[in-house]
Amino acid sequence: GQTARALQAYRRALELDPRRPDTLYNLGNLLKDDEPEQAEAYYRRSLILNPTAAACWHNLGIALSSQSRHDEAIQPLQISLRLDPGEADVWCNLGLAFYGLEQFEKAERAFRYTISLDGNHAASHLNLGNALISCLQPEEALAYLERGVALDSSSTNSLWNLSLAYLLLGRYREGWRYYEAR
Repeated sequence: GQTARALQAYRRALELDPRRPDTLYNLGNLLKDDEPEQAEAYYRRSLILNPTAAACWHNLGIALSSQSRHDEAIQPLQISLRLDPGEADVWCNLGLAFYGLEQFEKAERAFRYTISLDGNHAASHLNLGNALISCLQPEEALAYLERGVALDSSSTNSLWNLSLAYLLLGRYREGWRYYEAR
């Protein structure tokens, strides 16, 4: 509830010292959900000052993907992974960028790798299930979607995708139940 105050404080901090990569990064984080274009600009400025900040590369990739610029998001995500290859969330977001480009096989590989790093990464189970549905593999998708929903049942999109897998398999009772839950 203090976003306006935080925004004011970060902008004042930049007036005092415009070459603070951490301030630029944090300002980008504050803006990334509502103003991804502005967040992108702050991340880019931060990376000029500190090009080895894996988290900043990651968040730049997220900001680009949230603007449906998935092709541009891949490079910053890959740079982040070169700097910190074991970060499951980055692998997941790389998979989402590939998914946004309808490169489902690449997305599938990224999600599978995420799960190998963190078997409880709910988003990757759900995203892998979605990619498998897109590749018309509902049997395998179902297992990942069920696991993803078990790990995090709060997403209505997850329930929707689970319903699609059941319906594709002809399991109508479960499919319509989850379809209605959406």
